[in-house]
Amino acid sequence: SSGINAEYGAINHTQILNQSESTPDNKLLMSATETGALTLHSVQDTTLVSQYQHSTELTACTAVSQHLLVAGSSSGDLITLDTRNCSQPISVHRRSNYSVTSLSTHRDRVWCGQKDGECYTISPDTTLHCDTTLRCDTTLSGGDCEAIFSVVARDGVVCTSARDRIIRRYEV
Repeated sequence: SSGINAEYGAINHTQILNQSESTPDNKLLMSATETGALTLHSVQDTTLVSQYQHSTELTACTAVSQHLLVAGSSSGDLITLDTRNCSQPISVHRRSNYSVTSLSTHRDRVWCGQKDGECYTISPDTTLHCDTTLRCDTTLSGGDCEAIFSVVARDGVVCTSARDRIIRRYEV
């Protein structure tokens, strides 16, 4: 016996999950679902803490900080939410109508991959004031690239993967 209880901390979702991620303090688990729900569960006791319902499928999610989340949708929306009350978004922005396929946070910036091949960063308002602007800082690839399926940002390096089977590495 390994001593690991496989049922401990299990969260039973009734919807198909597209992505799950924990907040930096590892207290909350957020899940983006096919039905447009973003759920926040307590990691400690698995209770539902909060939920946001979007009008289209939520395809990706990431935590910028303990209280700031960003979710991406199949319609291209980037939704900024506060973990303390995520029933109403702080802001909703759309750069294009192409699906957001991947989100990754690195140094208070969110790297976004989209189905049209774009990979870019946004800087959400980390102070959680009612500033509803998202500033695009850097664009790594554009519409002439294959659809981005995964973006990972760590330690000054961003990697993207696409249908063309090429993993691209950028130093930022």
